[in-house]
Amino acid sequence: MIVSAISLAVNGNIFVLIIELVVAVAAGFFFYRYTLPRVPLSSRILFSILRSSSLICLILLLFQPTLRFKSSSNQPPTVAILVDGTQSMMLNDNGESRSEKIIKYLRSEALNGFPNNIQLKYYSFSSKLQTVPDISNNSISFSGEATDIASSFSALKDSLLTQNISAVVLITDGNYTDGKNPIYSTEEMSIPIYTVGVGDTIDQKDIVVLHAVTNNITYANARTPVDIRIKSTGYSDGNVEIVLSEGSKILDRTTVTLEKSTKEYPVRLYFEPEKEGTKKLTVKASKLSGELTEKNNSQSFFVKVLRSKIRVLLIAGAPSSDVAAIRQTLSENEHFQVDAIIQKSTDEYYDSPNITPLLDSADCIVLIGYPSLTTSQKLLTQVAAVIENYHKPFLFINSKNIDYSKLSFIAQYLPFSWSDGRNDEIFIRGVVPEKAKKHTLISLGNGIDYESWQKMPPIYKTKTIFKAKPEAEIILSCESSDIRINEPLIGIRNINHYKVIGITGYGLWRWKLLSQNDDRTDKLLSLFLNNAVRWLTTPDDNKKVCIVPGKEFYTTSEPIEFTAEVYDDQLRPMENANVTVRLHQRDEIMLNPVGNGRYEGSFENLASGDYSFSGIARDNDILLGADSGKLTVGQTNAEFLETKMNKPLLQQISYRTGGSYNDIEQAKQLSSEISSKVKFESKEIIKVDEIELWNWKYLAGLIIFLFALEWFLRKRSGMI
Repeated sequence: MIVSAISLAVNGNIFVLIIELVVAVAAGFFFYRYTLPRVPLSSRILFSILRSSSLICLILLLFQPTLRFKSSSNQPPTVAILVDGTQSMMLNDNGESRSEKIIKYLRSEALNGFPNNIQLKYYSFSSKLQTVPDISNNSISFSGEATDIASSFSALKDSLLTQNISAVVLITDGNYTDGKNPIYSTEEMSIPIYTVGVGDTIDQKDIVVLHAVTNNITYANARTPVDIRIKSTGYSDGNVEIVLSEGSKILDRTTVTLEKSTKEYPVRLYFEPEKEGTKKLTVKASKLSGELTEKNNSQSFFVKVLRSKIRVLLIAGAPSSDVAAIRQTLSENEHFQVDAIIQKSTDEYYDSPNITPLLDSADCIVLIGYPSLTTSQKLLTQVAAVIENYHKPFLFINSKNIDYSKLSFIAQYLPFSWSDGRNDEIFIRGVVPEKAKKHTLISLGNGIDYESWQKMPPIYKTKTIFKAKPEAEIILSCESSDIRINEPLIGIRNINHYKVIGITGYGLWRWKLLSQNDDRTDKLLSLFLNNAVRWLTTPDDNKKVCIVPGKEFYTTSEPIEFTAEVYDDQLRPMENANVTVRLHQRDEIMLNPVGNGRYEGSFENLASGDYSFSGIARDNDILLGADSGKLTVGQTNAEFLETKMNKPLLQQISYRTGGSYNDIEQAKQLSSEISSKVKFESKEIIKVDEIELWNWKYLAGLIIFLFALEWFLRKRSGMI
């Protein structure tokens, strides 16, 4: 490159800049026209130069000068040769692998017929584009796990600014497994693309597991289906065994009888997890004789297993319509086990429950009109102790007969406080505050959103005055006779490991019975209660440290990215935590803060396999929390889901860009064909580089140095 022009641009009036620079130089010399004590002329000149230089640097900061260098070079015409470097090139077609065909082709005379003034540049692509410096050795590994033709051409397009690429030769099977359709990216190149197809255009004998789908979340001891789709090509008979396994443990299996040469078969298998946690399951089809590859005979996926049943303990101060409606609604969920302690009198309960085991085993507690005037102090003390000692989440539903003096035993955990306890009733409706419209306990799905709540029948509330606590969140406020009451109807509290939902009204049975004829609201109470129990019993909502990978399955060419969120005891984002993540048998990394309590980082160059990870967050020497999980690297079979060549795509690419398509066996004269059709000419490439002098990273240091040096010399001269 030869520099042909240099220019300086400023952000402001150039004449003002010149005047200020002249003033700065004049001021520098004026300051040292006379000195006390007198110093030699040479010292005064040096001091003046230092002062002027400092002032000039400060002025440059204000006018933001940018220095531009314009350079040009004469680039010879170039042909870019892009080679598919993915694992699908290792497939065999008629006894020879595709990679062997490509290497032979690159070393043959097919691409050596270009004129001497034309350069050939080789690239390998998979998930990204890479330069191949020398094709004489085994510099193309054919180990890529994803084919992204579109992004490869986007990267090549950037090279057009600095290189004289006149044509492209694309050697691939045409099957892209990542990124967008490459048609549009290739058209944007505005140069002819000559495609060379590698692979067979007819289906060969192969068994492929196309997909395996199940619930992302399931429950221990629950029989869960896995829907699988198998594709058979090239076989007219035979049996294929489909096995569902977790590690070496076989969970279910079945046999598929093949009927004709190409067909897809739906299969359903089941598994019944015994314990909670994250499980990696694998579906695998048995290999048949003559099969093209067995690398597409399996698929893996992760499933999060929760406890088999959530134990809900309902405690009521007396039988009521709310007790009946809520108990029935919760019992309809097969994943809930609902037990009840319902007061009959002070020391008597319906069904004579064994209270202590029920309290200890409950995952959450639902208090309905409890405590009442007849509630025993013994049971109330037990309930309060369980909530305090074991952080039991609970749902509180008010009633007309609540005893507020006894309720004070658990008042510190409720999301609201009260005053002026009264028993006279009013009708109220719920109104959703603006900031709660998208809350998970308001937008319940199935067409139920914040507007549905405002269509619900009114319920009861006493004239007791309730006030939300500062740390609580109101998701439903009160409205009486179209007058907004500044009181919570439903408040939630999620702080310091305590999760509570409080409802100040009662008569929720009206939401169930009086909404049955309205499709928009008849499921609201059921969905709300089920979501409330889920919210209360889900520990992730109040984890102070959450560390997760970007996804569960990675290719070996991808960085393994992690994100973390860190909160303090009041669930406020923490900005300055030290977050580290360790992968099994790997060094740990420290995640970088990106703001608002979030942190990011990544591992590079991981080998294929299953990995467990663990991470911790610290504030100096204080442990804030930890998290862990699993991920898989390099066990994807996307490159083998489609094994025949996508000839139509390659033909479209060449047609739309003005090139041509050739099978690799027939592309022996490709260089001659390209030379006869493409007009190769040298091209002058102009490059403009900019240096932002005002943004130069050493400028601030230079200013400080000049002032410091001036001060030091002044002191040495006795002027300070």
